[in-house]
Amino acid sequence: MQDRGDVVTSEAELRALVGQPAPVAPAKQRDRLHGLDRAWLAASPFCLLATAGADGRCDVSPKGDPPGFVRVLDDRTVAVPERPGNRRVDGFLDVLAMRSELWDTATWDGGERAVGAGVPSRAHLAKALERPDTPLEELQRYHGSRYADGLYR
Repeated sequence: MQDRGDVVTSEAELRALVGQPAPVAPAKQRDRLHGLDRAWLAASPFCLLATAGADGRCDVSPKGDPPGFVRVLDDRTVAVPERPGNRRVDGFLDVLAMRSELWDTATWDGGERAVGAGVPSRAHLAKALERPDTPLEELQRYHGSRYADGLYR
């Protein structure tokens, strides 16, 4: 792209156009789940799981099941189940590729870098985290015949 003078090229230029965040905006960022977050997760039948690969490309995968399918394990950890689908596993491959690139919470200073940088996190792939409280029959009723047929065989 040609430098035409009408293209924003720095944070200073961007802030001059947009301004600074409202004072309450940075306060929305937390280092752990709030009670409202837990309530939202318990009621939600859908979420988007975003990852980035070693090549810098991003992937967003839709996930869904009956409300409450995302299990809160503790104040900083949620478990998102994988269901039969297209079996591309793009996000999971990103997690495996970025193993050494994820932030180490033991060395993260939480200081100025924390503003707008997100909460330090480390993704893991569990071989199994069973939900005995969600019978297969309930999932089949919720998703219909496509789930019973194995979705994308």
